[in-house]
Amino acid sequence: MSFVEPYKLLRMTGGLGPLQGMGIQGGLDGSLNLVSTVPR
Repeated sequence: MSFVEPYKLLRMTGGLGPLQGMGIQGGLDGSLNLVSTVPR
C-alpha cells in the first residue's frame, strides 16, 4: 500500500499479481463504497 484514504481509496504500487517475479512495476487504484447490510 502506498496510500490509503479510509473508506474511499486504496493505492498500491510495485510488482502486482503475475508481475511480482519480473522487474516490472505497476500501480493500482481501487475505490471503496460503503454498502448497507441492513435488509430493506
